[in-house]
Amino acid sequence: YARILLYESYPKEQNSIKKQAIIDECIAELTKVINIYYALDEAYWMLGKAYNLKKDYPYAIKIYEKGFQVFENPPKNTFSELGFLYLKNNQFKEAIPTLDSAIKYEPTNARNFYYKGAALAGMGKYNEAVPDLLKSLEMDPNNEDLNKNLGLVFGKMNDNTNAIKYLNRAVELDSLDYKAVYYLGLVYNSIGDAVKAKEYIEKAKQISGGRPF
Repeated sequence: YARILLYESYPKEQNSIKKQAIIDECIAELTKVINIYYALDEAYWMLGKAYNLKKDYPYAIKIYEKGFQVFENPPKNTFSELGFLYLKNNQFKEAIPTLDSAIKYEPTNARNFYYKGAALAGMGKYNEAVPDLLKSLEMDPNNEDLNKNLGLVFGKMNDNTNAIKYLNRAVELDSLDYKAVYYLGLVYNSIGDAVKAKEYIEKAKQISGGRPF
């Protein structure tokens, strides 16, 4: 029943309140299952996914870490999932070794390199982040969010040429991403191009509809 809730009912439901209710019911069902069948590994990973969808990252991490303690051979994809959760919870140091394992087991999964690059960038290790982000981009060149974050990392490194290159690509892929447009304006401002800076920043304000940058 929990599998149906998580993989069928939740994705189909459009109403946010009802979606939350489905996740809460799913969590309750999976918690019962684990209490009865302690060694049922799938229940742990499903429960972790449910807490992730609920955006309760600390508890999702707790569930995954417990699963890693209980089971010697967790599914390969769980390393990527736990690494992502560490990333979302700003636990960058913990994310790195987990994502190294994810890359080892799933070397063709672009997300693993992206998450590791993002974790390194979160630690301020921009030079180390770039190779992983570029590796991810090789596998997933049309990922708007990845291009945007590469542009931001190059901006942090004062490599404005590459910052503009990747932010421009992000805007090409999604012209309504007001943050990418805004960041592009900031880069132009940093190199003294006041005309383009004003153009992109004003455009970003129009697109954002008052949402914060």
